[in-house]
Amino acid sequence: MNPQIIDSHLHLDLVYKDHPERIQWMQVHDIVPVSWAFCPGVKDISGLLNCLAAQADLVRDLNRKGIKCYYLAGIHPRSITPDLRAEDVADILMPYLEDPLCLGMGEIGLETGSDLEQEILREQLALGDRLSAMNKRIGIHTPRDNKPDVTDQTLVLLADFPEIAPITVIDHCTPEIIGPVLEGGLNKASC
Repeated sequence: MNPQIIDSHLHLDLVYKDHPERIQWMQVHDIVPVSWAFCPGVKDISGLLNCLAAQADLVRDLNRKGIKCYYLAGIHPRSITPDLRAEDVADILMPYLEDPLCLGMGEIGLETGSDLEQEILREQLALGDRLSAMNKRIGIHTPRDNKPDVTDQTLVLLADFPEIAPITVIDHCTPEIIGPVLEGGLNKASC
């Protein structure tokens, strides 16, 4: 199959739940979606684990049904739970990152720039060498509010991991942040 469109950032699990008819529409129109991880409303690590598993299971099930799709696995900043510890990040994500249907890690990043968000993001970025060796990608989220300042914090953290720049995409870019993103050596951005 030669897709007409590749939707490189979608929350397929949310589309499936809220608009299941769109899944068939994507198949009819040869659209290959890549679902980025976002687990809204999780309260604890158990909920986060269930959400990540459900996303992977959905993508596997859709592929078995002939609907070509992929996913990224990651801990979205708005999905960080109070009981999540940085030292748990690799154990949580690596089983998914080793899945052939998983194209990399995402949606990761900062929303408010809190110390906990920075710590979790740093642990995820530390997996970058492994991802690069696996030919995977990293999808970085930028926030809805205080976008320039929090994006600057994200770029400072990314500067500590220059080896992952070639495999990293910064998403949700707007005119106010696209310049700093591209000047930061990240040649892939999505608006």
